[in-house]
Amino acid sequence: MGSAEAVLAVGELAVRSGVGVSALHFYESRGLIAAQRSAGNQRRYARAALRRVAFIGCGCLSPRACALYNPGDRYAQQGSGAQRMRRTLHAA
Repeated sequence: MGSAEAVLAVGELAVRSGVGVSALHFYESRGLIAAQRSAGNQRRYARAALRRVAFIGCGCLSPRACALYNPGDRYAQQGSGAQRMRRTLHAA
């Protein structure tokens, strides 16, 4: 990974991302993020892991309790993956 400034310890990544250390370990175990090991066998994450953790999502266990939940999202009801969205023009 590059210089010491370009990497984050697991605790630093947890604080900066707002995600628990155990969640980061889980993400790593599932191959969602990757860490290098220091000489002392400590996890070191590239700074890009911050963006990746943000992309993984908020981690809510209940969609109805999630601040990002959108009950009227008709595309989400069609399943996961990319959806073609038709643009609708409204008269002014």
